[in-house]
Amino acid sequence: GAAVGSVTYVSDWEDGGYDGATGDGAPGAGVGDGGAAPQERLVSGDDADDLSQYEEVYQLVREGEGWGEAILPSLQVVRRRRAASVAKESATAEIENALEALGMAPEDARDVVVAACSWRVTKRGRALLDKRLRRTVTNNLAPLLRLLCQLGASASQIGALLVNCPELLGSSVEDDEWFRCFVTEAACAELELPRPSARVAEEMRQWAESQQIFARRGKLSERRRDLLERIGFDWGVMDEHWEAMFDEFVALRIRSGSGAAALAGDVPKALRDWAELMQRLYHAGELPDAARSRLSVLDFDWGSADHWAESEARALTSVVESREAAAWERRLLELIAYHDVTGDCAVPRQFKHFPGLGSWCVRQRYLFKAGRLPEDRVRLLGELGFSFELLKPATGGAAAE
Repeated sequence: GAAVGSVTYVSDWEDGGYDGATGDGAPGAGVGDGGAAPQERLVSGDDADDLSQYEEVYQLVREGEGWGEAILPSLQVVRRRRAASVAKESATAEIENALEALGMAPEDARDVVVAACSWRVTKRGRALLDKRLRRTVTNNLAPLLRLLCQLGASASQIGALLVNCPELLGSSVEDDEWFRCFVTEAACAELELPRPSARVAEEMRQWAESQQIFARRGKLSERRRDLLERIGFDWGVMDEHWEAMFDEFVALRIRSGSGAAALAGDVPKALRDWAELMQRLYHAGELPDAARSRLSVLDFDWGSADHWAESEARALTSVVESREAAAWERRLLELIAYHDVTGDCAVPRQFKHFPGLGSWCVRQRYLFKAGRLPEDRVRLLGELGFSFELLKPATGGAAAE
């Protein structure tokens, strides 16, 4: 007939009282022991609003000390903060605090962390954070800020750049030479930075030409191509279309006997437009050396510099915009295909069938929030039921999904 032990239930709820099996209703009073000492309250009133972050833990505790220690332990039920939730919040808070120190709004800092660290989006539209990605972002943040400061970017400029391009946090600028050049290219494209030194400018020119060559040969990975497209990278003029037009020009050159005569007669419109583009780029100093040497050997007619001076900027801008529009339309077709199969537009970040599509969707949401997404694109995405709401990190039960 000896008592097995006392049962103490420590809990918390909105009115700040205690609820459980207590002898006289007092906080922490034991059952069958005449009232044990009150247990420490582990849930504060400020945290009681989100009880999904807490768990109930059963503990066996021997009461008393020395010769007065109980032989049999007593069972205690304690509500405490989930360990995984604490670790996750402390890790993301470190990144968010660093971003807020750049002058970034707290909600923007949270959105950047979600975009850089999420690996999947649930059917409820909540982003699940990946521990490995979060650790990578934490390690890469300080080297990235040092590089951007060396390029002459201010704190406010760095904050604006990360809001528009959160993927810059995804790789190391110290261990990955390609990514270091990519960050430099993105900063120069998005921000008004001081003119880089001659050494840096030459290094970036060679790197850009290498990306163009790799893309033409099909040796550029899908991830790198997607990253470059998102910053509006100029893929140059010597693509598959350029090679096809060059072959047509060679055929006309052989039949006509001279470069000027080849373009003087009845020339297909596509070839004439291509030739005019080559003339504009030549006089603007933007034509690659390889293209200029191949055309010069065939006695290509470069035209008059005065003729193209006025339309130089307009033509170059048109080329860049047309290429960016083609890349955007390709992604839209992929999103339509995904929508036809799944019935929604919640593309996972690591969707293997269309690499980069999930990141592209995140980019559209940031552009929409910044007011930089054209109305026609907003309309096309809206017709698919695309959600422009920025995703929030999942907590509690949603993270377990």
